[in-house]
Amino acid sequence: MSDNLEVPSWRDPTLGTMKRVALWLFSEIGEGNSFTMESLLSAFPNQQGSRRMRDLRTFDWEIEPLDRLDRSSYLLRRVGRRVWEPGVTRPARGALTSSQRIAILSRDGYKCTTCGIGPGESYPSSDDRGPAILHVARMKTRTAKGLIEEVLRTQCAACNVAERTGQLIPQDSQGAREAVAALSAGQRVQLLVWIMNDSRTRSEVEKVWDLYRVLPADAKQELAAHVGQLVEAEVATE
Repeated sequence: MSDNLEVPSWRDPTLGTMKRVALWLFSEIGEGNSFTMESLLSAFPNQQGSRRMRDLRTFDWEIEPLDRLDRSSYLLRRVGRRVWEPGVTRPARGALTSSQRIAILSRDGYKCTTCGIGPGESYPSSDDRGPAILHVARMKTRTAKGLIEEVLRTQCAACNVAERTGQLIPQDSQGAREAVAALSAGQRVQLLVWIMNDSRTRSEVEKVWDLYRVLPADAKQELAAHVGQLVEAEVATE
């Protein structure tokens, strides 16, 4: 849109909240400057200001926390599409094909790249989220040259929602240290390999388990019977 168009006031009550949040960021904060969540919520009390701010990212606005573990302060790195102008729409995205989706899931070992849960598995906490469902999520990442690129990675539905809404809470590092202390020396070596590679090496039996978890119910029963027959035959020959 033309830069000659008059920029409306962010205080205009006839505009939607997302447009008003965009105008507030554009006129009150400015590209390249930081702001606090407290200031945003103060400007838009009881109007879902934080959610509308996140919605702007789908219009190419680059808004990121100054500290990934503390989402109280944000940087407006780039002003995207001027949503308050007539006719502005979200950029089009090509839908993933089935083969593309399977390729991403396979690459990530059919595990959520955030929490590590597999399809159909139960979450370790005692909540009622039900079995895990995996999706291929579109995530934005910054390259070494400072460019924003979209990457595709596997994420469970719970982590995807938590990350998009800014509710993904880091785990207690002290608890992780205690868990590491309980491992054997060999297990700690294996953990270090995973950490250095930023990827978990999956055994062959785990890969088959992942395949089993995504089979239809009748195919699961058929495979269970097949494995049972193989085990019985092996036991009989011992």
